[in-house]
Amino acid sequence: MTTVLVLVALALGLGVGVLVALRLGARQRSALFAANQQATTQALAQLQQAAAADREASIMAAVEHSTRVAQQALAAQLAAGRDDLSAKEELIGVRLAQVQHDVDERLAAVTELVGQLGASHAESYGRVAEQLASHSLSTRELHQTAAGLRDVLASPKARGQWGERMVDDVLRAAGLREGLNYRRQRKVDGDGRSIPDITFLLPKGHVLYLDVKFPLDAYTRYIQADHEADRERHRVQFLRDVRQRVKELADRRYATDERGALREVLLFIPNEAILQFIHEEDPAIVDEAMGHQLVLCSPLTL
Repeated sequence: MTTVLVLVALALGLGVGVLVALRLGARQRSALFAANQQATTQALAQLQQAAAADREASIMAAVEHSTRVAQQALAAQLAAGRDDLSAKEELIGVRLAQVQHDVDERLAAVTELVGQLGASHAESYGRVAEQLASHSLSTRELHQTAAGLRDVLASPKARGQWGERMVDDVLRAAGLREGLNYRRQRKVDGDGRSIPDITFLLPKGHVLYLDVKFPLDAYTRYIQADHEADRERHRVQFLRDVRQRVKELADRRYATDERGALREVLLFIPNEAILQFIHEEDPAIVDEAMGHQLVLCSPLTL
């Protein structure tokens, strides 16, 4: 607006100056043109100042308008952000509550399971403790039995008694009765020296003899030996003792000294492992015994 007024005033001044210049002389016109030029310069300067002021005012107004618009937009965004944050906080709270509920349920289930496992573990531990105690007792009894068996095997007389006891147990388990089905330590007729340990009484007056005595010294040393050379030496000695026992029993001629006696005679071996050992280490002994009509038998085969 200021710029427009200045331009109007400038135009009026120029017009008046032109009209006056037409009526004045040359000198006066020069002075008048100079004055007009000065006034025009001042007016232009004022016009520039007014234009700068208007431009600055326009810029400030535009800045203020932009600032207000930006503030309004920022306020709207902040309000939308607060609303969105509030909604998210509410959703997070709901989800956290659900998660807490699930965690509590699972924790309760785990606690219950741990309790059950603890009770089961205590029960299992009790059973294991009982089994260990029973096993310890069985092991102790086994050691005592092994020690007793070792003592028995160390004495020839005790070994003979042990073999006779085993034969008695086998015969009783089979339902045989002494005096009715068999006799113990009965002399063979016609030979007072020949006394088999067991005489089986068979139908029609027949009898079958069994001898319990069996060499075990070398076998015991073989089992207890720590060095391979000693084991081999005791192994050879044991097989030699078995052959000697077969020969001794064959020379007694149990089966030929009494009428009605079967030709075969039983040689009782009081342990399955020993009989298996003989079969594995020297099966020819079994053939040699059969050649003398001697049958090797163990508790199981008897």
